[in-house]
Amino acid sequence: MGFCRDEEKECKRRSKKCPYCERRIPVDAKYCPYCGTKL
Repeated sequence: MGFCRDEEKECKRRSKKCPYCERRIPVDAKYCPYCGTKL
């Protein structure tokens, strides 16, 4: 399960997409928790 479901508008405001795996992650993340990409 991902950080949030895409249909949740509030969650979209508090998250961003990883440029590598395109999963939703917290806006303040320094690394993607799914693929490890440095952000």
